[in-house]
Amino acid sequence: MTDPRLPATWRLKTAAGIPYRVMDLSLSVEENKASATETLVMPWNYVVAFINESFPPTNNTKGKQAIRRTRYLPGTRLQTTNISAAAFTGGRPIDFFAADYWAPAETYDSLAKVTVQYETKEQEDDQPYKISARASGQVLTSPAPSATVEGDSGGPGRMKQPQLPLQIMTPTITWSVEWPSIDRSLFRETILPLLRSLVGTINDKEMEIFFGAPEETVLFLGFDFEEEYTNAAVLGMAIGDELERGENDPDTGKPMHPNKQRDLLKIQDDARAEDNREDDKTITLNLHFSEVRKYNRKADANARAVRGHNHIWNPERGQWEKIYFSDGKPLFPSQNLMQIFSAGFEEINNEN
Repeated sequence: MTDPRLPATWRLKTAAGIPYRVMDLSLSVEENKASATETLVMPWNYVVAFINESFPPTNNTKGKQAIRRTRYLPGTRLQTTNISAAAFTGGRPIDFFAADYWAPAETYDSLAKVTVQYETKEQEDDQPYKISARASGQVLTSPAPSATVEGDSGGPGRMKQPQLPLQIMTPTITWSVEWPSIDRSLFRETILPLLRSLVGTINDKEMEIFFGAPEETVLFLGFDFEEEYTNAAVLGMAIGDELERGENDPDTGKPMHPNKQRDLLKIQDDARAEDNREDDKTITLNLHFSEVRKYNRKADANARAVRGHNHIWNPERGQWEKIYFSDGKPLFPSQNLMQIFSAGFEEINNEN
């Protein structure tokens, strides 16, 4: 009879080919969200690979950002949020990183119990970023020398105090775009130089990403970012630390067997290579934009009547007017701000 503990006999495999068995599954569902906890059993030497498959790093291929999805609970759209692992058999530990290479065969358990938590996560299929907005207004205080007032008889009349300040409201929308897990080399070589050149410019065409914001109404205010290590880098460094012991056997202190030395050096080289890869460090980028819409009362209330950042209020004429400097250039230069989001993307890690 075939030993059911042998992974070769197991029917289930992940997208990367990791064999596993399902021991338990619990599900919790609310109106707008759901969660699940799954208990798996898999060979101990596949646990790190399973973690990297569940939380894959980003990848930059020929200047294109690959969107790598966290692993789904098969048959659902619930995504992995947490993984924990322990020995499957009680009473025996487990050596995830092969640190105790020369241990007797029965010292460590050969199978690991892996608990995976899944939750509903908002992740668009066609874009890697999240967009949020806050609508408010800017208040401008200005005299109105050409304005009229309604007299006691109900008819219009001249203002007796034309320099009396009035408040004019300018509708303003502050847009924020959160762009997580950008490949570090792509950010440094392509995105960062582009962002630096576009700060302080306005859109030269309609921006579909902001639901059709008209040209010259969106000002790119700036950005902030945070650099993080991926799971692959952290686990890679952990393996490397365990193996930095010199050429002697870590348990006996005697010269290491040539076969073991060869195997460990290969693992160590691979770990260091992982640590030095640019795509093991990712960038979470936050972009900030300001949209204004200014309307002249004498103009028709249509899209062409919208004034943007290059229009200032002229109190003498009581309207928004475009301003130019002596060199003929406007207040803010216009650029194609959509090029920030024009990098190519490819979705990776589809298991279902």
